[in-house]
Amino acid sequence: MALDEAITECLADLRLLGVVTPSGPSALTRIGRLALEDPGALEALDLGTARDAIVQADMSIICPPGMDVDLLTRIESLASLDSDHGTRTYTLEESRIIDAVRAGDSAESIVSFLEDLSQVAIPDTVYRLVCDAAQRVGQVRVAPATSVLVTEDPVALAKATKLKSAKLTALSATVAVSSLPVDKLMAILDRSGLAPTVTGPGADAVVPRSASARAAELERRAEQHRDLAARTGIGDLAAQAESFEREAAAARNPGSRLVVNGPLAVTPAVLERVGQ
Repeated sequence: MALDEAITECLADLRLLGVVTPSGPSALTRIGRLALEDPGALEALDLGTARDAIVQADMSIICPPGMDVDLLTRIESLASLDSDHGTRTYTLEESRIIDAVRAGDSAESIVSFLEDLSQVAIPDTVYRLVCDAAQRVGQVRVAPATSVLVTEDPVALAKATKLKSAKLTALSATVAVSSLPVDKLMAILDRSGLAPTVTGPGADAVVPRSASARAAELERRAEQHRDLAARTGIGDLAAQAESFEREAAAARNPGSRLVVNGPLAVTPAVLERVGQ
């Protein structure tokens, strides 16, 4: 940029800020004189309510003294304060723009605000900063999962995920997550006959039905059915006895049980990938 162009641009900015006279030969205004001689007095000066500022390519926002309080509040939600000596200088920050979008703002509304605020056109660098920051919001989402269920037996996991009350979502053939607390999930799985165990923090506070007690009950029922089958000759009773024995063996085998842990956070991207 040529020197005369730089001077012209600088004078335009100073006129906008009220530091020099708006027309005619350039001279300091009252604000300009105070800015040089006693900057602190600008705070007490009745300057009216300013609603225009300058948004620059280096991400800075220059606000004149007496800026509307609501506008300053909006600016400070998007930018950090660098200087408040008379004029206020802010710098737009990506992190603050992201926070604003998370709170319900949008790239369009932020750009529109800056366009209305600035006496000069919004530079492309500012536009790109706002749009890029807003686009990043929501690219990765996190869903809370209170409990994670692990098993070596895909059949057992399939049975568990069919229980609507367990609110389980399968991540793989042997892992699922649930929004239920560990103790509630344990109770539901135990009632279904899956004989879960619990590991991880707080495991001592969760006391599921004893797997060995369940195995003993199943073995007792198997014995009863075998005895009835022997006395009556009904084949279905013998088959039921064998089924009870298999369930009892599974209950006594820790490797075949479901193991519940918690808490865990799972991204929807993981759920989608597993479902493919």
